[in-house]
Formats: sequence, C-alpha cells, structure tokens
Amino acid sequence: VFTLVTTLQNRRIASQEREQGQNQAQDEQQETVFVNYINDIARYRDKNSGSLNNNSDKLLYIRTKTLTALRKLDIVRKKHVLLFLKESSLLLNDTQHLWFGADFNGIKVDGNECRFMNATFWGVQFQYVSLTNCIFENVIFRDSNFNHATLTRSSFLNTHFMSCYMEQVNFQDAIIFTVYFNGSILNFANLLHTKLNNVFFLNVNLMGAIFNIKPLDFFTIRNSILPNGTFSPVDSFYIKMDDCASLDGWFILPNGSIQVNNCMIVSTNINASMSQIVPMSLTDLSILINTNQMEFEFKIRENGLSTKIVINMLFGNPESLVFDIHNIDCPVNIDRVCEHLFRVPAQTKVIWIQIILETIGASIDQISFALRPIGTNTV
Repeated sequence: VFTLVTTLQNRRIASQEREQGQNQAQDEQQETVFVNYINDIARYRDKNSGSLNNNSDKLLYIRTKTLTALRKLDIVRKKHVLLFLKESSLLLNDTQHLWFGADFNGIKVDGNECRFMNATFWGVQFQYVSLTNCIFENVIFRDSNFNHATLTRSSFLNTHFMSCYMEQVNFQDAIIFTVYFNGSILNFANLLHTKLNNVFFLNVNLMGAIFNIKPLDFFTIRNSILPNGTFSPVDSFYIKMDDCASLDGWFILPNGSIQVNNCMIVSTNINASMSQIVPMSLTDLSILINTNQMEFEFKIRENGLSTKIVINMLFGNPESLVFDIHNIDCPVNIDRVCEHLFRVPAQTKVIWIQIILETIGASIDQISFALRPIGTNTV
C-alpha cells in the first residue's frame, strides 16, 4: 500500500512539474514575442517618423505585425500593446481600418494610464474588458465589440459609438457628455448613476437597459427600441416625384424607351422599363429593420392609356449577398393607382425597384415611395 501511495504521489508531482514547466515555457515564448514586437515597431516608427500617416504600405506592415503578435499574447501583454500604440500616436484618426480585427478581449486598464484622446478604433474587439476610471475624449469606436465590458467610473467626452455591440456593458457611475450612440446594440446595458449631458441614442437597441432616469427626459433618442421593448419616436421617409416628372436617377431599358412628355413619363416601346435604387437611407433605421418593424410602400399613378404595370422589387444586402425578390403584376385601381405594401426583411441595406410599362403610350404622372414603421400612415 505504501509503495502504491508513493507511486501516485510521485506521478502527481511529476505532472505538476511538467505543467509548471510548460507554463513557464509558454510565458517565456510570449515575452519573447512581446519584446520583439515592441522593439521592431519602435525602430520602424522612428525610422519612418513623419511619413507613416500617409503611407499605406508602411501602415500595413505595422498592422500585420500587431495583429500577429496579439494572437500569441496573453491579456496582460495585450494591454501593453494597446498602451504602446497609444503612446506611439498610432491610434490617431485611423481612416484605413488599421486595427480592424485587433483582439484586446479581456484586458484590464485603470486610472492614469487609461487616457485616450483623438483616437479611432474601427472593428476592434473589447469583449469582457475592464476599462475603469478612464478618460475617452474625441474618440470614435466603429464596428467594435464591447459585449460584457466594464467601463465604470470612466469619462466619455465627445465620443462616438457607431454600429457597436455593447450587450450587458456596464457604464455605472460614468460621465457621458456629448456622446453619440448610433446603430449600436445596448441590450441590458447598465447606466445606473451615470451623469449624462447632450447624449444621443440614434437607431439603437436598449432592450433591458437599466437607467435610474427616464431616457426620453434627459437625452435625444430616435429610431430606437426602448428598455421596455416599445419604440422611441421613429422617422418616416417619404419621396414623391415633383409635379413635373423627371427621369433623373432612373435607368431606362431599352435606352430611350421611356421619355418625359408634358411633365408625364411616357413609354415609347413595349415592355419599357425604368429602375433605380430607392434613394432612402436605411442605415438610420437598421435596428427597426432588423427586428422586422418597418414597411415599404410604393404608389404609381397612371395617366392616359390603360396598361398593366409590372413591378420587380429587390430588398438586398450586398455585403452578405442575401436578396429578397418580388415580381408583381400591379393592376391600377379605380383611381388609376398601382400600389403595394411590403414588410422590409431583416438585414436589408438597399431597396431596388423596376417598373415595366407593357404598352406603347402608357404614361405615369406620379410615383411615390414611403418607408415607415409598420401600421403607420404616411402624410
């Protein structure tokens, strides 16, 4: 029995020593990566001082080296990479998505070393970070991920959060002055005891967010989902053709087959078509579109020879190559109006419409489009 116990103890000790050795080797390897990275980028920065901001190739070199190093480092060293980039003025006005995909998840920065001014973070990962007692002034966060981040007791001055993921982010006791949240997800965010002034929530999802004040009383909020699941005031978009028709913005097929005559749109061929991407900004309504809360209506008023109007509609997202296509025979009603109503599919970023006039001499004197919350009427 004594021999068995001794053997088991020896095995456990050997396993612990082996694990400790592996951890030590991994730590030494990370330290080597970190030191080499800092030395390399510092030398490169100093060698190219004054020419970095306008040289894409040189910036690409720094980006590649940085993203490669971050993939190999622990959160402590990742923190020091971020501070190094700040102190090297490599976070200023990033218009080239230089740090897109940079992984700073889980880092912890506090107090004096956590001061960022005139910085841009585009597509950066900040999940589960702890950035406390920090100062962010003239900072832009775009397409960045702050899910489960702790930002307590920090100050945000003239800062923008654009298209950011911020679920369960903790802003408790923060100072938030002249800050724009635009197109961002703030589900279950904690904003208790925050000091707010001149704050704008535009096209955001605040479902489940916690405030100790009523959001609508203290800052501007539009096109958004409120903490209780209802909707803030929502903008509607309405486009109506001028009294004298125009083909500006329309693509005509065959070329010249549709013309303007006496302020009316008139077909000169059979199956003449006119098409365009509807000139409406869907970005400002993305939160409501993605929760299937918006509808699109078109109305076309015929004037003259009776004809069947065929409509091809496309709701699309070119980035994900997802398209929802509709083909509609749209007969005119007693008022000589062809109209149809669609629910806008989630993730829609463009709306394209094609109007086909099947008869020579068919004419239109009015076209209008409306984008609005479901169940509301357009003025």
